[in-house]
Amino acid sequence: MKTYWTTEHYPNAVPIEFYELVKALELQCNEGKELTKEGIKERIDHYTQHGINVDAYRFYTSENVDPNYIDTNYITVGIRFGNEGSHYFSPLLQKKYAKQFKLDPLNKD
Repeated sequence: MKTYWTTEHYPNAVPIEFYELVKALELQCNEGKELTKEGIKERIDHYTQHGINVDAYRFYTSENVDPNYIDTNYITVGIRFGNEGSHYFSPLLQKKYAKQFKLDPLNKD
């Protein structure tokens, strides 16, 4: 999978398909109701507001993280739109929506 930006700020970032992530986020926004082309387009427009070259990533929880510190109902994802450390979106994504899309490249869920 081609990526545009560096992951030096987050070396454990695993690339995922941007469009798959957008669909999952839109489904979550609609609370599990149907996906619409308009809703997906609006979400794409939001995440590409700084340019069309974006990368989507998943971050897996380390085994040595305190489970009281992390809400296990969510996965950690990010959308990078530039190389600066602050050039990213980090939406919260519930596992129940994430599981309906190809967002587990390491097959850990």
